[in-house]
Amino acid sequence: MRGGRENSSGSGPDGRTALWLAIVLAVVPATIALCLRQGGDASLVIVSGLILFGVVFALNSAVHSYLILSYADHDKVAMNVGLYYMANAGAVSLARFSRAGSTRSGSARVSAAA
Repeated sequence: MRGGRENSSGSGPDGRTALWLAIVLAVVPATIALCLRQGGDASLVIVSGLILFGVVFALNSAVHSYLILSYADHDKVAMNVGLYYMANAGAVSLARFSRAGSTRSGSARVSAAA
């Protein structure tokens, strides 16, 4: 038995925990949209919904980090964790680079039209 693979003792989160948190992460934005559609106060619905989403997202992130360490081969933990965080950092950098590129080309079009 290794880490979170068999969690009948309740010693830590397992894959079911990650699944439930993922479901909650999908339900929160849907609930925000439903409340707004029903005519709820936009400021209250959005702020409280985003706070709830942030809390659940943080829990989900912590559970995923725990599961990665739990499922990792003990000899290769540092490499597996490093690759995981490197992949996440790469995705964030790519998104920032893409957004910056679209902003530059958009501003060039605006100044050329003026």
